[in-house]
Formats: sequence, C-alpha cells, structure tokens
Amino acid sequence: MSMNIPLEAAYLRAALLVGLAHERDIPAWADSHIADGGEWTTRLADVTLAPVELSAMRDALYPIAKDADPGAVLQKVFQGFRDLDPLPKAADLIRRLTLLRPEFKLAQDVDAVIKGFAGKAMLVQGNVPGAVMPTLAEIAAWLVVVAAQKPETLVRVPAVQ
Repeated sequence: MSMNIPLEAAYLRAALLVGLAHERDIPAWADSHIADGGEWTTRLADVTLAPVELSAMRDALYPIAKDADPGAVLQKVFQGFRDLDPLPKAADLIRRLTLLRPEFKLAQDVDAVIKGFAGKAMLVQGNVPGAVMPTLAEIAAWLVVVAAQKPETLVRVPAVQ
C-alpha cells in the first residue's frame, strides 16, 4: 500500500490548527513513516526532532505538506470534524472552522457557509436583539454534506487568464 505522506502531513498541519490533532501525536506519526518514507525520510526525521508545540510542528510538516492537493486536505479535515464524537459546542466548532478561511482558498460556497456561521455567532456574542446562534445540528448536517463533496469542489479554482 502506498502512503501519501505529503497529504497526511498537510492534513496534520491543518488538523493541528483546528484542534483535530495534538502536537504530541505528530512525532510518532513521523517516526512510523521514516522506514518507508523514501524521499521524505530526512524531513520526517526533522518532524520527530521538532519541539512539541503548535508552531514548531506545523513548520516542520510544511516542507512535506506544501505540494499536497488542498482539496484533498480539506476533505480530510471536514471528515475529521464530521467524525468528532462528541462534537464541541457550536461556538467552538464555528471558531475552529473559521480558522480554515485564511489557511485555504475555500470554494466560494464553502467559505460563505463558514462565514455565515461566524457572522451569526458574532451577532449572538454581541447581544444583538434577534440574533440566533447556529445550532450544533445545523452545523453537523452541513459537515456531513461538505465532507462528502469531491475534493476539487472545496477549493477556489483560479480564473483562466
């Protein structure tokens, strides 16, 4: 079985950012792939030697992850959110989803939904009369749909010049 080490590394970078993975688990992942890492062996060793903290782990993963398909990474991230059991509170889940917006060039419809959730949450936190927090069920239902989408539909397609 062929492992897609760049895709896994890119997923882990994003998962660290949004709280789907913990820094302490990353060196063991890298170590488990060193023997079969091929061209990535040295970079995987760098990951195992990096300080076990968020920025250092994300930085160590970057040289491996940088060329991974962002749509495939997002699909894995959305699947990770979908599979959380139990789901965090709605406000926390929205905050974590919002962290994806500057990290990826999200497809317009995906970005709009996350931005919409965040906007409603902000209005609720600001005690705006009539503002309603998106429900956890609403967010979970959207995650089921978005996690099932094809990877290429999750990222913005650059305009042809």
